[in-house]
Amino acid sequence: MAKKAERDELTGLLSREGVQKALENRVKNSKSAKGGFSVVLLDIDHFTKLNETFGRSIGDQALVALAEILKKNIRSQDSAGRFAGEEFLLILSDSEKEEALIAFEDVRRLISAKKFLFKDENKKAVEVTFTVSAGIATYPKDGSDGMTLLRNADSALYMAKKFGRDRVVLAVEEKMVLKSNYYTRAQLERLSKVAKKVDVTESFLLREALDKIIGQYEGPGEA
Repeated sequence: MAKKAERDELTGLLSREGVQKALENRVKNSKSAKGGFSVVLLDIDHFTKLNETFGRSIGDQALVALAEILKKNIRSQDSAGRFAGEEFLLILSDSEKEEALIAFEDVRRLISAKKFLFKDENKKAVEVTFTVSAGIATYPKDGSDGMTLLRNADSALYMAKKFGRDRVVLAVEEKMVLKSNYYTRAQLERLSKVAKKVDVTESFLLREALDKIIGQYEGPGEA
C-alpha cells in the first residue's frame, strides 16, 4: 500500500507524498555529497477555464498528456510528481538554475506549440491547446531544505503568472542586498513576522505589494 500511495493514479507520476519524499532524499544526499539540484514547480495555465469549456474528462486527459511529456523529457536520475491538482513538481539532479531553465524552456515551448487531440464524454474528438507556467529554485542558493525550495519555486511560479503566463521564471535569492537601506528596522521585523505567519518568503510579500502599488498608479492601458 505504501508503494501505491507514492504514485498518482491518474498520471502514473509520483504522488504528492512520493515526490515530497524524493525531494527530502535529494536534499539529504546533496548535503552529504555537496551537490546541487533544481526544482521546477509548474502548472497548466487557465486550467479551471479548460475544465469549464471542455469538461472534466478533457481536463484529466490534459493532465495525463502533460505527465507523458514530462516523463519523456526528464533523465533517469530526475523525479517528476503530481504535486496538487494541475500542479507538478520536477526534481532535476545536478542542475544549476540556468541549466534547469534551458531544459524546461524547451519543454514549455514544445507544449505551447502542440495541438492535443482528446475525446470528450461522447467520444467526439476535440482539439485542445494549452500552455504551462513554471518557477525554478535551486539548492542551496534558493534554500537548504525542501520547504524553502518549494516556497521560492512557488514565488517564482506566481511571478510567471503575473508576467502573463506561458513562461518560466527563476527564483530570486532570498537574501535582499541593502534592503535595510530602504526600510526601517520596525518594518523589516513586521515583514518577517507576517511572512512566517502566512508561510511565504519576505521577497514574495514585497513583490506582491509592489505589484499592487504599480497597478494603483499605472494609467489605463499601461499594464
